[in-house]
Amino acid sequence: MTRDEPHKCTTPYTSASRGPSKVPSDKVGRPTSPGLFALAGMGLSIAVCVAGGVGLGIYLDGTTHHSPLFTLLGLATGVAIAVALAYLQIKRFL
Repeated sequence: MTRDEPHKCTTPYTSASRGPSKVPSDKVGRPTSPGLFALAGMGLSIAVCVAGGVGLGIYLDGTTHHSPLFTLLGLATGVAIAVALAYLQIKRFL
């Protein structure tokens, strides 16, 4: 072989030559971990759910004069909805 001839590789570099893929076939094309915007969106949705539940609870406590009852119920409801939303958003990466 001289310097002017192109190098001919005997084994082409393909994904098949590197062995089996570690990604299951049902997850091909999916991102493996959440990016910055996915995490920021998840945090924002959690904050909105919890703050909305507490805010609604404070409003209902003021109108019905049952001091901590609706605030605590709103907090519990907001946290439950936030956990459900976070699970649905994380489920894409599992």
